[in-house]
Amino acid sequence: MDDPKGLELVVNACRLTDVIALDTEFERSTTYFARPALLQLRIDDQTWLIDPVAVSPLEHLGTALNEADSIKIMHSASEDLAVLELATGQPIHGLFDTQLAAAFAGHGFGLGYHALANRLLGVTVNKDQTRSNWLQRPLTPAQLAYAATDVEFLPMMHKQLRDEVHELGRSEWLAEETQALITRANSTDIERDFLRLASRADSNEARGRLRELCQQRESLARKLDRPRKHVADDPILVDMARECPQSRSELESLPSWRTHRGRVGTRALLDAVQLSMAAAPCALPAECQDLTAYKPILNKLKQVVANVARSLTLEPAMLAPRRVLEKVVVHTVVLQRPGLPAELDGWRDAVLRGPLLDCLQDA
Repeated sequence: MDDPKGLELVVNACRLTDVIALDTEFERSTTYFARPALLQLRIDDQTWLIDPVAVSPLEHLGTALNEADSIKIMHSASEDLAVLELATGQPIHGLFDTQLAAAFAGHGFGLGYHALANRLLGVTVNKDQTRSNWLQRPLTPAQLAYAATDVEFLPMMHKQLRDEVHELGRSEWLAEETQALITRANSTDIERDFLRLASRADSNEARGRLRELCQQRESLARKLDRPRKHVADDPILVDMARECPQSRSELESLPSWRTHRGRVGTRALLDAVQLSMAAAPCALPAECQDLTAYKPILNKLKQVVANVARSLTLEPAMLAPRRVLEKVVVHTVVLQRPGLPAELDGWRDAVLRGPLLDCLQDA
């Protein structure tokens, strides 16, 4: 659908229904922000494909999607939420994520749309256009058929999963996890990049500069609408923090420069270094420390999580993946703080607090 009259029909259909299935196709390999290429909606047994390249603005669609208390069914919605907000100018409310619901219903953690449709409905969904170029025009019949299929089965999966989750008494768990997904989708975690790289810095001063350089990279990527790696990849960022190059020749003499794939000028990188020089020193964060000595405790915690997950017919990764268990060790053993880290708040706290703290006490 690529004309204003067709868009008006979709907007009216959104206002008259209680359930809307949604999906998007987008491209972001060369940009920071995703470029919406197609919006798919399934409303009352009818599928609509909207071309955001040809039809704009889409603010009325965003308003229609959110002004009623309709349920928005999506699968693995984190990226699609951001794309829809970019396309329509409004966030999506009333989300039901079939991937999350499937995990709480005991079907498995992180199942793709095609696998879940086969498991629940016994249908085989064609995957041959997954890596397609969705910004090309015109879209091929194969692309359009694939895009339509991505919303065709969502309403049926929603009904089955909603009932299964309710029967297990996990509707509140699903609501809580859905809100967490929405929060993550709408946030930018610059600190995550720093924590991933912090152990590579060789001093507190270098780590302080590295934290600032991570922030500068994020700002430049957003401003230029380029992927972070097109601004500065990780190795050059670490070398810049360590060596503080003051000239183009010093920058280009860094060990990582030969393999650097950044596409911004050296002046922008040198300016970022200058800004980082004023950063306060930063000690190695506790969560970045080597936990090799705590491997026996981690293994015991992992077994506890596996036992609890088995009793709930959930995947252990849904409860607490290894990175979260490492935070548990840092929080309770290294830093000797009470309780459990924030990653285990909410429904996870209700099922894991006792078993994990008992295990730590016995360790």
